[in-house]
Amino acid sequence: MVKLTGGCKNVAVAVSADAKKIYFCDLPGSKFHILEKKADK
Repeated sequence: MVKLTGGCKNVAVAVSADAKKIYFCDLPGSKFHILEKKADK
């Protein structure tokens, strides 16, 4: 699980073609995060 907080800057964001994943690049922290919606149960 990724914890994101407000006030982010210097980041790049992209969405997959099927809109199921969000790619978040934290440039100052040199990290990539891939966010995916939880499946409905």
